[in-house]
Formats: sequence, C-alpha cells, structure tokens
Amino acid sequence: HGLPESSYQGGLSVSTDGGLSWARADTLDPPLSQGPAALGEVHDVAFAQGDALQGRTSHLFFAADGRIACPVDTPVLLVPRIWASSDSASTWQPRDTLPTGVCRPDLGPLYPVPQSLLWFDDSGTTHLFAGTTLPGFCDLCADGDLGVPNGVFLSTDGGATWQPRNVGLPTLPDGVVYDVLALARNPSWGDLYAALAPPGDSPGRAHLYRSLDNGLSWALYDEDLSGDRVRALLVDEPGGGRLFAAVDGSPTNPGGVFVRPEGAPGWTSINIGLPPDSARALAISTPDFGLPTLHVGTDQGVWSLTKNPDSDSDGPSNDEENLAPNGGDGNADAIDDNNQPDVASIVYAPDPALQGKASEGAAKRATIGNINLRAPKGGTPCTQVLDVHQPPLESLREDTGFQYPAGVFRFEFENCSQAFVELILHDDEIPSVATFRRFGPEIVGDPLSIGWQPMSAVRIGNSWRLDLSDNESGDLRSDTGRFLFIGGPAVDFEIFSDGFESF
Repeated sequence: HGLPESSYQGGLSVSTDGGLSWARADTLDPPLSQGPAALGEVHDVAFAQGDALQGRTSHLFFAADGRIACPVDTPVLLVPRIWASSDSASTWQPRDTLPTGVCRPDLGPLYPVPQSLLWFDDSGTTHLFAGTTLPGFCDLCADGDLGVPNGVFLSTDGGATWQPRNVGLPTLPDGVVYDVLALARNPSWGDLYAALAPPGDSPGRAHLYRSLDNGLSWALYDEDLSGDRVRALLVDEPGGGRLFAAVDGSPTNPGGVFVRPEGAPGWTSINIGLPPDSARALAISTPDFGLPTLHVGTDQGVWSLTKNPDSDSDGPSNDEENLAPNGGDGNADAIDDNNQPDVASIVYAPDPALQGKASEGAAKRATIGNINLRAPKGGTPCTQVLDVHQPPLESLREDTGFQYPAGVFRFEFENCSQAFVELILHDDEIPSVATFRRFGPEIVGDPLSIGWQPMSAVRIGNSWRLDLSDNESGDLRSDTGRFLFIGGPAVDFEIFSDGFESF
C-alpha cells in the first residue's frame, strides 16, 4: 500500500508454542538488498523427519518465487528460490542452482519456480526433490518453443546441484514438461507421487504420476480421479499408507478429496458435506485415542472429517447403514447394506419448515428415516455408489415455487453409463402431488445452464425409481463414465395453510 519494499516482512514465520505466537523465520544470509519482500511468495517447506535440535527440527529447506532479471539477453539470478537452514531456521543460506530459464523479447524472463519440496533419506543418501512451475507461461506467445526446463528436479547434495527427473511425465507438444503442483512420498513403500497440470494455469483434468525408483521414471496413477488439477497430496504415515489427493473442480465437474490405499486399484471419493471446486490443502491429525481426522483447506475455510469404518466405500458409515429397516437391509434383498457397494442407507433430515408446528421440539424428526439407492441387475450394472448424503438446500440455488419435504439427496456412480436407481423414503409421507426434480446443467458441461429441472420418476408408495444416464441433461459430472445426481421429491408452494387453493 505505497510503503517501500524494504519495510515489508518476509514470507516465512515460525511458532514454538503451537501457533499462539509467531516470529520471523526468514533471516537470510546474506540479507536481501531488495528487502524481504523480494523473496516473493513462499510455496513450501521441507524438513528431515526425526532430526531435532533442542526439540526443534534443525535441517529445513524452503521454496519461494525468488527473482531473476534480464538486464541484457541473459537471465541473472538476483534472489535465490531455494534456501536451507541447519540451525532450526535461525539462519538461512541459498541452495539455488536450478535452471535460470530464458529471456523473452519484451516479456522479460521465463524461469522455473519451485512450487513443492520433498526431502527424505533412502539407503544412506539424502534426496531433495523440487517440483517447479512456469508462472507467466504463454502458449499463444510461443513460449513452448523456448525450451525452458521445468518439472521435477533432484539434489543429492543438499541443494548444491540439481538434475532433472522427468522421464515419463507429460509434456506439451513442443516438449515443455507440465507444471508440478505437489509432491509426496510413502515412506513405508518408497513410492513417490507428483501432481501435474499444463503450464499456463489453464484448466484441465487431474494428472497424477507415481515413481518406484526415486524419480528415474514415472507412470500414470490417476485412474478414477475426477475434477481438474490435483492441488495437494498427503500420505498418512504412520497410519496405514493411504494417499490422499485434494482436487480442484468446476461447477460441472466437481473436485474434492480422494483416497487410495497402497496397492488399491483406484481412487475413492470422500466428499460428504465438502464444498465443491475448492480442495486446495490437506493435513491429518492423529489423536492418542480415537480415529484420525482429515483437514481440508478450501476457499470456504477449513473442513474436517473423522472417517468412521465404511466397508463398502459408499459414504455412510457401517453404523449408519445398520440403522436401516430390516436390521440394516434397507432394500430387503437379504444382504446387509454395509456390505453392498451399490447400496447405501443413510439417516436423512426432512425440511423442518415443512413439518408443521406439532413437530417443533421433536428432535427425532431430523433422524427418523433412511434412504436406499439400488442399481438393479441386468446389463452392465453400476457396482459403486459414492458419497451418498443429503446436502443442505441452502447450499444450492433456490428452486422458485417448489419445496422439498424430505430435502434433497446427492450420490454419484462410477465406471458405468446407466443405472436404474431406487430411492426409498422408509418413514416419511410425501404428498401424492409430489414430482421429482433434479439440480444440474441443462447442457452437460455448461455452468451457465445449471438449475432445477423436472425429471420422470416412477413412484410406488414411498419408493421412487429413476432412470439415470451418463452425460444426460442434469448430470453434474462432465467426466465420461461417472454421473453425479442431486435431487428429490418436490411439491408446489401452498398459498393457504389448509391446502385449498383459489384463483
């Protein structure tokens, strides 16, 4: 706000009391003549596990924007991008011999910026990985023809020298390696993971790669991931070796959080109650007693999930599905719902505004029923339903003229193109005049056409049977082979409380 650059504080701070207070931690050596703000944004910090000095981690690295200039036609490093400390962040020294990029006529320098760091020891060798991006990359300006190095780099000498490790990673047609947004490692198995996106920050589907040889080669690892780009990766070691991915999305192809245990064939979505399109950061807390909690940073704050056992990965926990009628067999097929990945029973909350004054203070009205979603046999059945839950109506656009006595329901099927789904409201009485409506885009993939739409449904008592297809009008998932549904039984607003209408 008009202050000289030298007056700004730097981008790295440290707390020694659990976050109650913070102090500057970017005391660089030598100090930056351009002021601490010359570092730019600090993107990531890496440290050695189990390495402590007086109770604090002693060896650390951090990655920042740094600064490269083009006084003539040769890029010159003015502010290093990677820094190292061996005394618990008391002092820092530069460790930046990464490529300095190129000078573009009239556009200034184009150079790789380390976005993510990963440090570990393997067989007595310390490995420091840096994943870089190309800020300001312009494909239409022929930046791809300049041959700027990008991608994954490795140092085995504490950052003194760096070598590219990009064999198998995707590139643009002109050979530019994709931006690396996140890195992670499973210490139990030794697997490395890299999340990538096309340079230039253009939207695109999730790209995730795995290496089994410390980055010498990479292979695709993003089967069943949906959404746009992977923004963060996390391995819950110690705790099971599961890999979590936070994925960006869009209104017609939501992202969220996905999990993949080591050795599993694909990814499972865990997004119940999470705002779409905005998963950007991940952390996990493991208490001394009880289940671990996963924390997700979004553009609507931090959200947390304590995941209870869910044998069939459909969203509701085993305990919740056991509350279904018939002793946990909501669809009465003689199989417990918690053992069927294509069946999910949940406790649902009817709209309290539509239950009448007689229900005020009756707490059980919010948890009196279950729903059941069933993909019938025949043809190629959908074998997995995901994230079955009831989103709050206020989180969706208003459906003018309609009320939803039982609320609305959200679920997603993967690896199939069509399903006949049965929705059973076991304990609710829905008016006979009710129709079924869904929330989604009228034109698949077009966010401007999202809204409420009528749909055909066969009603038998409190059972609603829906014929759903991939990429039909109303499908909230533009990916092929998955379809995302939000909807429920709706009734017109009543003008008079006694139900008698007049014109």
